[in-house]
Amino acid sequence: MACHVNRLATYRWGTGEPLLYFRTSSRCIPWASARCSTLCSQINAHIKKGARTMYLTLLTGKARVANRWNLRPGAALLLPFLMFALVLSGCQPIVLPGSDATTIQSFDAAWNAHDVDAVLAFFTDDAVITPVPPLPGGPEKFTGREEIRGFIQLLMPGFRVKSENIQVSGTTVTWWFAVYSDFFQSLGVNPVTGMGEAVLDQGKFRSFVPRFSQETVNKLLALREEAEIESGGNLALIDELFAPEFQLHFPGFPPMDREGYKQLLAGFRAGFPDLEVTVAGQVAEGSMVANRLVIRGTHTGEFQGIPPTGSAIEVTGMNVMRFENGKIVELWGVPDLLGILQQIGAIPAPGQN
Repeated sequence: MACHVNRLATYRWGTGEPLLYFRTSSRCIPWASARCSTLCSQINAHIKKGARTMYLTLLTGKARVANRWNLRPGAALLLPFLMFALVLSGCQPIVLPGSDATTIQSFDAAWNAHDVDAVLAFFTDDAVITPVPPLPGGPEKFTGREEIRGFIQLLMPGFRVKSENIQVSGTTVTWWFAVYSDFFQSLGVNPVTGMGEAVLDQGKFRSFVPRFSQETVNKLLALREEAEIESGGNLALIDELFAPEFQLHFPGFPPMDREGYKQLLAGFRAGFPDLEVTVAGQVAEGSMVANRLVIRGTHTGEFQGIPPTGSAIEVTGMNVMRFENGKIVELWGVPDLLGILQQIGAIPAPGQN
């Protein structure tokens, strides 16, 4: 049986974080220990900022993993003994307690390695993730390891994260992050930035709150409005996402409040029950978010006094939203009404009599 070391994490000596951590795909038996020792292909040392920095390169036959850790002067002498212990233990984990600041760095490394199980291992069994605001179409909280696994799998494709300014206060850790993900790219919000806040229990996350930056929050709220209200038809959500003093500016109509907006959308959905509004692009600056829209539907109900024709429509549009205190306070909507009327045959298209 061969020994395959498929993960290595190393951290600074003296911080309480693991000095060495190995996870194996199969346990080495004693006669295979020689194979384990051959995984150590190169050890280099140099002096940097007064501390000894050691490099270890492992060759597994399929992958090469290079990691670094800082050792106090003289502690490097422990390295051969640690490696020997690794071999004799059958490549089982050698773990020392962790510190909260380096836990975040290790957390990022697991995400960037696209290892779902490694990320999940940072959470307690009863951990809770509470994105602020909630992800479009997602729950307000992810509770327990199975729901958190779903959260990780949702974001993992194309995921990259960089964190900085890590601050520790008791068991609470805060930090700034920038995240890239195919999920956010599909929403047109990539990267997303914000602040992470976690409560740790023995090096694991008991709670994790990713708080997105204000521009990111505004863009996510705009996406939620388009997906759940205009496309989903959940008009009751208008009272939650829109401020009481909200005003809608729509071509051919006087300014409308929340109730007027509900009536306008109800009229559209009566004519096009399968109405779908997709955000094809977003630009945010300060308190404003501009959305480029694609509007689709089938004319199976009466619209503006025009009886149903069964015609499918696809037009473009734009809107601009202004936010205050996490609410939409103003919206300028400009759909292609002329295109809609032409596609349902209410008025002739260009070139037609």
